[in-house]
Amino acid sequence: MGFREIKNIKIFPFIQITRPLNLLIVESAVYLGFFISSGSYRVSLKDILLFLPISLSAAAGYCLNDLTDLEEDRLNRPNRVLVKKIISKKTCVIFLSALVLISLSVSLFKPILLLTNILILFFVLIYDFYLKKTPLAGNVLTSCLGSSPVLWGSLVPQKTDLSPALCVFFLAFLLHLNRETVKDIEDYKGDLAAGKNTTAVFLGLKYSRFLVVIFHFILFACAILVFIKLFGFSPKTFVFSSPLFFFIFTSLVSSIKSKFTLSSLFLRLSMASAVACLFFLFS
Repeated sequence: MGFREIKNIKIFPFIQITRPLNLLIVESAVYLGFFISSGSYRVSLKDILLFLPISLSAAAGYCLNDLTDLEEDRLNRPNRVLVKKIISKKTCVIFLSALVLISLSVSLFKPILLLTNILILFFVLIYDFYLKKTPLAGNVLTSCLGSSPVLWGSLVPQKTDLSPALCVFFLAFLLHLNRETVKDIEDYKGDLAAGKNTTAVFLGLKYSRFLVVIFHFILFACAILVFIKLFGFSPKTFVFSSPLFFFIFTSLVSSIKSKFTLSSLFLRLSMASAVACLFFLFS
């Protein structure tokens, strides 16, 4: 089957709705958690197989998010595939159900991962149907879910030390919490029109901006503490962590200037640079 034929059966919208860039970050975080806990870069075919379920569950979560946010996305993100009706809601439900089924099936190879996967999927449902409209609580839960790939990866090896992974989880949680709060401000108009009581809608734009700035300072301070705890205060730690702190700082400056789309981008770059520098420092 050639490229044109593949395109005709509309595979690309299904790839788009699963947020492939986000899934790449998820798998990078899983591998980071594996490396931190096992102390080895080497992975077996079984390890690679066990890396996949959380990405499949994340992809299903993105599909569910697009379904539950359909009305808001008509204003906030009009280019999404469900808004443009490239994929129907029924087809999306079938697709996400298949992703969940495959994810749970692969998780059967390791009971602790199966249990973890069930909990993740349960909290995804809680978030999308209950806490998404709850100020701050929804941000906290989705930040925990977004940070869970590090812990997932740390559970894959036979022998594991969770303490370093928990420190990294905490750092990832703060990064996600900042980004989720920034996204609430980005989506303010659509959420307000849809009657969603998000953090930005509840607090108003003025106090939400202030909260974002506070969260950035907390992130900056806690990131310093995490790096000192894990690696000590040394020139190597300073050099390899400097890109992360640079992106956090530029995100803070963007937030102060009310350039929240730019702030969100810098926070995503902070996540990518955090994964990269942690790989170097744990080596």
